[in-house]
Amino acid sequence: METLNDKILSLYPKHIKESYNVEFDRAYRQKITEGLSGKHFNAWVRNWKKENGVKHQLIQLNVPPMFYPAFTGQSVLTIGLNPSLTVDFFKDLPLKTNDLAYQKNQIEELVGFQRKLKYGAEQIPYFKQQEVFFKKIDLDFAKEVFHYDFIQIRHTDASDMERHLNENHSLKNQAFEHLNFVLNSLRPKAIFVFNAAVSRFIKKEMVPHQSLHPEMGCYLLNEVPLIFANQLSGPATSEPFRELLVWNSKRILSFT
Repeated sequence: METLNDKILSLYPKHIKESYNVEFDRAYRQKITEGLSGKHFNAWVRNWKKENGVKHQLIQLNVPPMFYPAFTGQSVLTIGLNPSLTVDFFKDLPLKTNDLAYQKNQIEELVGFQRKLKYGAEQIPYFKQQEVFFKKIDLDFAKEVFHYDFIQIRHTDASDMERHLNENHSLKNQAFEHLNFVLNSLRPKAIFVFNAAVSRFIKKEMVPHQSLHPEMGCYLLNEVPLIFANQLSGPATSEPFRELLVWNSKRILSFT
């Protein structure tokens, strides 16, 4: 039976090669080697693209896409846009060659590395905020929540990624096919979308003519609560917003 990672393997090597820009990759790697990071690194990326007329450089050829552990009966699905590719992650990623990254026997190593960023001492802020949020609504993030990325390409600039999807309809369609596979396999009791762009995509494609449920105050996807929100760790999400989201989420889940 085909797994989620099989689907990812069938799509991304081809797409990555089609999206690859040799000159940008060479310059990107050089700046990482020089230790440029943070805001200065992001400014360099924007300037390089502007000066060289490059719209998109979403991925480095030797970096594998996101892969996932097996489903273990989680009751809640969270969805983000795509996995980030920070400078530190780029340096530490255990699989850096294209020939190895897409071999099935390497996936478990990569999934294990990712697990440390989700649940371990090296947990990144994106997942720490989710862990805190779900604890407040009485759910165990590590045991009851499955996090999925709408697109598995590692890239940090969300506006680049959204634009890339809007200009690559085939890729977006395949992303929806993969998402439906996840939904049918996991059958969650609730879905949280922690990204504005993905919320727009899903609203348009999956619940295009639906209004908010009059009692629950959210959309329903095949009778499952579908809750749209901002990224919890992002600057657009204030503390009052988080408090309201916690209160509303508890109320919605009481219907399930």
